[in-house]
Amino acid sequence: GFCAMARWRPHFRTSFRDFRELAHFNTFTIATTMLERAEGVVPGAVVGGMLGAEALGYYNLANRLFAQSWGILLSPLHAVTLPVVAYAQSEPETLRRVFRQGLRLSTAISYPFFIGAAVAAPVFVPLFFGPDWSNSILTVQLMMLMGVRSATASFTGAVIRGAGRPASQAALTALGLVLALVSLPLVARFGLPAIVVALLAKGLITWVV
Repeated sequence: GFCAMARWRPHFRTSFRDFRELAHFNTFTIATTMLERAEGVVPGAVVGGMLGAEALGYYNLANRLFAQSWGILLSPLHAVTLPVVAYAQSEPETLRRVFRQGLRLSTAISYPFFIGAAVAAPVFVPLFFGPDWSNSILTVQLMMLMGVRSATASFTGAVIRGAGRPASQAALTALGLVLALVSLPLVARFGLPAIVVALLAKGLITWVV
């Protein structure tokens, strides 16, 4: 089905250059995915190993709320951006227009939701999860503020890959993993909110880069 939609058929004219370009893209795409998985494991490992099971439960609640919100609000835009940018990568003006429009759309959707969720967390966390989870409110608030960064960072990641720079995206992900491995154990003694603040700071650093 994919071959038919792409109007591509296997033939003997397929050159080694085509294979090499595709292998290069896929290699760094797989590397980025593996680095992202590793980066996602580090916070939970640090929280569980240094702060205990109760703190890990609070972190998992906040992280799950953030991940599901991102999946609903931003994941569809992320999925559409890559093929659109790949199609327009040889037309700089079209690429810039897609980039600007995508940023406007992602921020218009995400900023009100994530900032509003951070403000409303003291109400909805005890309401939906019970008063025993009240100690997770600050963690949830800080985690939701990460959505402000993700509104543009996740979009720019798709743009980088769609423009044919998967190695750059892998390098940025590797930088985030190194920052997490270095910073999170150092701030863990200050408590769970400090770890989430370090995650937010790490995200802002890689976003700027």
